[in-house]
Amino acid sequence: MSCTSVLRIGGPNNDTAVLLKNALLSYFDPDGEEVTSEPLLKLQNKYFSASIRLSELIQDLPEGSYQEDGIILVFDALKCNPDLTNGTSFDGLHTLHDDTAGDLLRLCVGVSLGAWTSEELRGKKHEDEYSKRILWCLDRGYEYCEVDLSRQGQQNGHDDRDKEGFARLIEAIQGTVWSSAVMEKRVQQKLKQEYQEEKEKVDVDVEGGNKESAYEPPNLEMLGAAVVLPEPDEYIDEPATTEEAELRTSQKQEERAYHELEGLMKEASRIREMSCTGDLSDNERRRRAADAATLMMGLMEKMGIEDNEEEDSDNETEN
Repeated sequence: MSCTSVLRIGGPNNDTAVLLKNALLSYFDPDGEEVTSEPLLKLQNKYFSASIRLSELIQDLPEGSYQEDGIILVFDALKCNPDLTNGTSFDGLHTLHDDTAGDLLRLCVGVSLGAWTSEELRGKKHEDEYSKRILWCLDRGYEYCEVDLSRQGQQNGHDDRDKEGFARLIEAIQGTVWSSAVMEKRVQQKLKQEYQEEKEKVDVDVEGGNKESAYEPPNLEMLGAAVVLPEPDEYIDEPATTEEAELRTSQKQEERAYHELEGLMKEASRIREMSCTGDLSDNERRRRAADAATLMMGLMEKMGIEDNEEEDSDNETEN
């Protein structure tokens, strides 16, 4: 049964959250063609389409099928400058953090209008303040972003390889596989065809009394169950510099990629061990090897590795 994903958005200043919400709605529907009774983001790419409802942090949902998928905490970047005596403290986000709001996407976004210096946004000790915010977000599973919502700020950086600001916010939303995602027909037909081909092979084995028919091809969806992600870092006692905080963020991303790769290697090892036990024909061995290769190719496609390699190849050719 289809559902609508819910992305909670809000912060200490409701006007700032509304400003960001309107910017998102405008980006995904620039012509204003979608007229609905609720603020929906209509997401569509070559793999799936999804409907995402933008709701306030504390808001009852209308009747229907919904799934809490994520949260965006929004704060006024200029007013949260710690050097301001009448400003708003970043620490105020503690009371708004919600563990139950879904974890497919968690963003902490500092909003401003126009290009401002680091000191104007985070005070004279802007590196220490930046590190404090990064560590707070890492401990709670958020990605930290500073976003310029001016007209120019919303247009910048969408074609960059390493996106920042509003462009990074859009990339994060588009790159999330939401609970409401509906696979494209082309992908559905491909999977259906592959399933039918495998089913026919199994039926032939069963009819012929082949004892090797108990073998089950590896399942991409089950691979993630073997991956154990690391717990958040707990060894940090002193504030880090900006460079150290950025390095730590990069290290956590590398650790996640390593554990995903480790899960893949365990799955490949399991397939190899199954192939080495019992009396298997050469055809059966080749079939299992093909299944393992299909698994690898599917994962590479999902992770965008092939696209990145093509881009790198094009760049080398141009240079």
